[in-house]
Amino acid sequence: MQKKLLLLALVMLIVLNVNIVFAYTDTEGHWAEKKINELSLNGIISGYADGSFKPNNNMTRAELVTVLNRLLGNKVENTRYVPDISVKDWYYVEIRKGIESGFIEGDTSGRVRPNDLITREEAICMIQRAMVPLGKYEIVPSFSDYDEVSNWAKESINAFLSNKYISGYQDNTIKPKNKITRAEVITLIGNIVDQYISYGELSKDVYGDTIIRGSKVRLNNATIHGNLIIAEGGNDTSFNNVIIEGNLVLRRDVDIPAKNFKVNGNIYNMKPKNVEDDSKYTNNEYGISFSVPKGAKIVEIKDKKTQVNYKTKNLMTVRINHNEELYFTSFAEGVFKERYRYSLPYEETTEGSIGFYKYAVYGYDKDNSYFLYIKRDNVEYIIYFYNIENYNVVDNVINSIKLFDGTEIEKHEIKTYKNPNLFLKFNYVDYVSVDDSYNTGIVNKDEGFYKMFIQVTNILDMSDYTIEQLKDILIALEDADSELVDSQFKKVYTYDAIEYTTRNDGKLTKSLYVVISTKLYHFIFTADEAKMESAGEEIFNDIISNIEF
Repeated sequence: MQKKLLLLALVMLIVLNVNIVFAYTDTEGHWAEKKINELSLNGIISGYADGSFKPNNNMTRAELVTVLNRLLGNKVENTRYVPDISVKDWYYVEIRKGIESGFIEGDTSGRVRPNDLITREEAICMIQRAMVPLGKYEIVPSFSDYDEVSNWAKESINAFLSNKYISGYQDNTIKPKNKITRAEVITLIGNIVDQYISYGELSKDVYGDTIIRGSKVRLNNATIHGNLIIAEGGNDTSFNNVIIEGNLVLRRDVDIPAKNFKVNGNIYNMKPKNVEDDSKYTNNEYGISFSVPKGAKIVEIKDKKTQVNYKTKNLMTVRINHNEELYFTSFAEGVFKERYRYSLPYEETTEGSIGFYKYAVYGYDKDNSYFLYIKRDNVEYIIYFYNIENYNVVDNVINSIKLFDGTEIEKHEIKTYKNPNLFLKFNYVDYVSVDDSYNTGIVNKDEGFYKMFIQVTNILDMSDYTIEQLKDILIALEDADSELVDSQFKKVYTYDAIEYTTRNDGKLTKSLYVVISTKLYHFIFTADEAKMESAGEEIFNDIISNIEF
């Protein structure tokens, strides 16, 4: 009975969902209230933390880009350098998506002015590029201020006028240079789209202009009484016995069936054009590529004879080191050596990872110069930036870096250890040999640079013991013939852990104990002392930091 009631409640929730009204504190009775609710319901626009919507507030260019990305279901970012956005900006990803989608372009310098309030003609151009095909519209605009429309905006505005998406103000103006409000943006979109489809199957008559913005939508025995837009997010849209009374607007590749599919209007291809990076640095030998900002000069440092004019504006240099010793050089050691190579007071700016591999950026504010250090197995990439316009140049390079298999470097894989029986999962690089034969009985005979053993033992409930008491108990388990080098408490995942470092017969061994309820997890990581002292310890810590129990 309870299951039936729960099912009924879920069905009622789904049915009632279509009538949800967003109770903003300041939209009741507003002329755009209905369309504000429709777009809010579909997750295209949202209000503020205080419960208001502020329909009469103006909108920035970045805010409109965000709305259009949500409308189209955009996911792909472009890597082109944009001078006036930073990775720290909330709109950084949104602008890159908008550029890839093609509805925002920027000026001749590449700037997009994300924080500028957007004008009516700018907003119409963006929305037109996103959804409305251009054509030869036979109209004679009679607005008193039509001459104020910028030449670059006239085609878009004419398309909106012809389709009656805009009609102007009562005083016979269209006010192209006025800042557009949030309510006006919502109304423009609502005038173009009546139905928003994100998932599921349509098998009925659909009235109004419709956009498919989610994946794997199925149109089966359906008639669209209006235009149909397949947006970027509408991947894997399928059709069977479909009639479209209006136009079909395609913003992505779609498999159109040869039979049982009819478009009474026109089919418009509005797929975004490939927006190429201004230029690209690619090194196929050592497997790295990244975008180079417009106007930047890049020099590859191959040896000490390479001539470089370090006073050049927007200069980038690339140096790549590749040798066996780097397998056993830690990331921290590599950064340290590079930081003091030129005896300049470089200070850490940021650090992160590109896939599995770490990077760090150090800067020297005096001449707006930085270096980027990336450690990848036995390769290190060092990119210097001299006299650059701003730090956004560094941001863009980092976010556009691709590491791939190079012709001159060894191929290594990032593996995943996963044992459901032990409730254990982690990633590691393939020159670490992982052996869990203690629990599985399967011995791993692979010889890596480093060996990691996993032992999981059932124990008594030790929840009443303090971490210090557990340390005393566990230290007795260590090999009596080994020299205890170090011991410390640490956190693994969310659990307290105890780590010992021991030395025996030319090897260093890390022993990590984690007690979870009635299970004792013991991780043993070992290698020759020279390999462990730098890179080995760092590799072990990287494994431990991504463990999931």
